[in-house]
Amino acid sequence: MGNREPWGGFVRSEVAPGGGEGETARMQRGLFYAVGAFSLWGMSPVFWKFLGHVPAVDILGQRVVWTFGCVILILVVRRSFGRMIEAAASRRVLGLECLAAVLVSSNWLLWVWAVTSDHVIEGSLGYFMNPLVSVVLGMLFLGESLRPPQWFAVGLAAAGVVWLTVQVGTLPWIALVLAFTFGFYGLIKKKLDLPPFEGLGIEMSVLVLPAVLFLVLRAAAGHGSMGIGVPMDSALLIAGGLFTAAPLLLFGAAVRRVPLSVIGLTQYLAPTINFVLGVAVYNEPFDKMRLVGFVAIWAGLIVFSLDFLRSARRIRRTA
Repeated sequence: MGNREPWGGFVRSEVAPGGGEGETARMQRGLFYAVGAFSLWGMSPVFWKFLGHVPAVDILGQRVVWTFGCVILILVVRRSFGRMIEAAASRRVLGLECLAAVLVSSNWLLWVWAVTSDHVIEGSLGYFMNPLVSVVLGMLFLGESLRPPQWFAVGLAAAGVVWLTVQVGTLPWIALVLAFTFGFYGLIKKKLDLPPFEGLGIEMSVLVLPAVLFLVLRAAAGHGSMGIGVPMDSALLIAGGLFTAAPLLLFGAAVRRVPLSVIGLTQYLAPTINFVLGVAVYNEPFDKMRLVGFVAIWAGLIVFSLDFLRSARRIRRTA
């Protein structure tokens, strides 16, 4: 999909006071930015479908190159390029960002392949599951504890996965790999606590040379995906970098204006749009057996979200 910032304990809300913007206007603008970001991520299958005839590995290589260009330009404009270099000088940061780069590129590759191979519905399931995967990883690696409703939510999601595996006959591996690669990516971002664009800049810097080498070798072998003969493909592949950076800009603006609870609930907009596209536009198979599994996972998300909102209200009352 895109390089989303996860939640479920793994993202910070930076609602700063003042700044010359009224609180109501600030909240409204932040909500607009959040809806814009998750809507773009939700509509991403439409974009990648236009490149369905291009191998997913070629799309990934081009996406890394052009995202690198967009992010570096943004860092220069924001005068934060030096902060990225300073952060990358730390061996710990660079090592973790290398691992993050592998995870996010794997997530991108699988999502694009899922979209272009008519698996949008299963891909959307992975992003529905992501908040629940995130809280489990937080428990396992960050020492966070789960409240009873959260355990119940995770249990419902696990039951949905088991149902899909047994009744449909196949493990929903696309959804699981998307959820866990993105979940572990979020875990690393939590450990690092870097601003989104500085972190993404390091990740793209790690990936850009291998991507360029891969694309050069593909072109030398006569399998290049860009050129004068394919102007539309070339334009779309270049636009892939902007399509990756644009929702991140909106997301970064949103998290500074609205509470975490708003970001968390708005996140469901993206996989919901993905799911509707898969069912209503791309006519992917979705029978009653699959519906039962999805309903179990959706029920888990509802329980999790209600518990999250109650917890957020309690924190606001005691603040």
